[in-house]
Amino acid sequence: MLGKRTFRLGFIIGFMFLLWLGQVMPAAAAGTRGVSFSLGCTGFTSNGSIIQMNRDNTGRNQESFTITAYDGYGRVIYGPQTSSLVIGGGFVIPAGQFGQYSQAPTANPLIITVTSNGGNGLGEQIVYRRSGNCPLLTEEGDFAPQLVGLPDLNNIDGTTSPSVPVNQVPPTPPGLNGIAQFLDLPGYGIVNTSRLNMRTGAGVQYSRIAILNGATELIILGRNPAETWWYVQVDDLRGWVSGEFIALRGDVRGAHIVPGQGELEPARFVYYNDYPLYTGPTTLASATCNLTRTVENEIVGRTNGSDWYQVRTVCNGASVTGWVQASLGAVRTSGAVRIPITG
Repeated sequence: MLGKRTFRLGFIIGFMFLLWLGQVMPAAAAGTRGVSFSLGCTGFTSNGSIIQMNRDNTGRNQESFTITAYDGYGRVIYGPQTSSLVIGGGFVIPAGQFGQYSQAPTANPLIITVTSNGGNGLGEQIVYRRSGNCPLLTEEGDFAPQLVGLPDLNNIDGTTSPSVPVNQVPPTPPGLNGIAQFLDLPGYGIVNTSRLNMRTGAGVQYSRIAILNGATELIILGRNPAETWWYVQVDDLRGWVSGEFIALRGDVRGAHIVPGQGELEPARFVYYNDYPLYTGPTTLASATCNLTRTVENEIVGRTNGSDWYQVRTVCNGASVTGWVQASLGAVRTSGAVRIPITG
């Protein structure tokens, strides 16, 4: 069995390997790619992991992150082990690499976290979290790190987290395995599709808050009357997910019916290629800048014949409103938002 020293050496070797592969392995949107650990009685094992560097939280073009393991009473049993690596690189932790605890755990559950540290104007961000159990331990603790903003489950009003602006990628919260055990919940949900939108309301017409990975565990806060949409929490984000794409575990019959009305997803316009943005609904108007293809632009109005759309977008770093030709792109809308005639 390998000890901590061997585990750290594996980190260094893995980091050099990832830098060598940098041309063919693009950086992920989040701080991790394929991170997976299994926790046992004496340590934790990598199932094959990559921790990528893309947040300059040091101000030195490096990202600082920390790996820590806890037992069920919150006692630190590994680390905190902190490292800083150049942006664009990362740690490859080979499958089978073992990290030995610095002290023996005394209670389940066992928890490991990978945290991108705060600094350089960026807040602390947990990019991976996993729980496990040691069958030799008889005591159960109630330590649940980083469960931010858990509401009173008996007083739910349907308030959701804010939606992301048009053309911004929604966050993917890591969630916490074993959530029902940590919070003594009678039931919970599990995402049973590869990627699932969390929205501000109970329907696809509502704006997005986050994108949840498959197998993410959900705190059930409420439901709509038909039980087709569920109001849930993952980490500190609250919103609605479609019941078609989650599996319910345990007893969720106590979930209250809560309002499912949120912010409607705005209509968006996407160019097929790079074309001008005009000051009016005609090519005789002056062009303010070129819009980039595949970028979504919020629609705020249209002409009577819908042959031109007025959009709100960003040109040269400034927010502007202008006109685009309908025949040069596509409209993306759920149909829930009425587009007014403005020109």
